[in-house]
Amino acid sequence: MPPLQEYIEQVDDLLQRVTDTYASWVATGHIADIPAELRTLAEKGFRYRDAKRVADDRRENDVRLSEKEADEETTTRNDFAMAYREHRETKSLSWLEK
Repeated sequence: MPPLQEYIEQVDDLLQRVTDTYASWVATGHIADIPAELRTLAEKGFRYRDAKRVADDRRENDVRLSEKEADEETTTRNDFAMAYREHRETKSLSWLEK
């Protein structure tokens, strides 16, 4: 079982895979058929993406990142990485390979 740190280091690539998979289900009109595991990962990933976007915008514009914003980015990143690891290691992610 890879340590959580490996998932954290790859979190943006993992999020892209989940986002692409989720988008393909939506694009083909199969919203109601999206597996619960994918919905859960996507929701956690979207929260991380939003928090990262806020933090990156602040950094790019040389605006001080608040402690709350920095914590939100870290927390949502770790939550997504942990959920991905759990699903990867304990459940089938065959829908991610589609």
